[in-house]
Amino acid sequence: MTSNLVSTAAQAPQSAVSAPSRRKQAAFRLFLRKYAENRSALVGVALVLLLVVVAVAAPLLTPFSPRTLGNVPLQPPSLTHFMGTDDLGRDVFAQFLYGGRASVLVGVVAATISTVIGVLLGAVSGYWGGWIDDIIQRVTEMFSIIPRYFLAMVTVAILGANLFNVIVVIGLLSWPAATKLTRAEFVTLKTRSFVDAAKMNGASSWSIVFSEILPNAMPPIIVQTILTISVAVLMEATLSFLGLGDPNLVSWGLMLNKAQSFLTIAPWMAIFPGLGISLFILGLNLMGDGLNQALNPRLRREAKA
Repeated sequence: MTSNLVSTAAQAPQSAVSAPSRRKQAAFRLFLRKYAENRSALVGVALVLLLVVVAVAAPLLTPFSPRTLGNVPLQPPSLTHFMGTDDLGRDVFAQFLYGGRASVLVGVVAATISTVIGVLLGAVSGYWGGWIDDIIQRVTEMFSIIPRYFLAMVTVAILGANLFNVIVVIGLLSWPAATKLTRAEFVTLKTRSFVDAAKMNGASSWSIVFSEILPNAMPPIIVQTILTISVAVLMEATLSFLGLGDPNLVSWGLMLNKAQSFLTIAPWMAIFPGLGISLFILGLNLMGDGLNQALNPRLRREAKA
């Protein structure tokens, strides 16, 4: 009899601990099923993965270097040069593959910087409110109305056109959207019962922010981050096209810049990098829309109606 009581008492905590884990697993399976039902989202994942994989595996996919000279200039696409050659005889396919590396790197790192800044400011603004909220929101509104592309061009021109400056400038100009989204989530979530329970248990404000509220606010933040990557890729391409990208690094935007003078006689120089930018941004937006629908119960209900 005593041993049965001890066994039951030992199993109770394990059951209590495993229940949240089972709920998380069930929620994750539901998310995967809902996401898999969205065909456009799967197309987006396929596009992004394809472009990322070929960029990472560039040395394995082409024997040419993006800067190797000596081939026939302005040669149209062929079995030897899948995307033709440019005016200096460089292989466009090699430039496309290695240029994808630069574009993806800038997009991911710049989006990470902007998301970190936006989440921190939005969390402080939404949780504490008051005069702190007023100051952060006024600064956010100021950055929102400033033409980002113009400010990015001026800043990069002053600091110098290199990869580090381009990434930092794009990251520092792209955080307002994440700030507004995070603030809205925190304003809603800070009134929930689990936050009150954490306060009653003596949790500090920062512990509540990062351990209780932020994990519940992550789904829309993740979606916003993916969309920010597409914005960062497009901004980098714009800067490189205007001659403000890193001249020592091949990117899709720089390829478009070099192709301007040869649009009529060698259109493949512009078609392929332009297609890479378009497909990558399209894939990211389809991924973001799919995540939003899979993680947002209201949108799922509207889609069924």
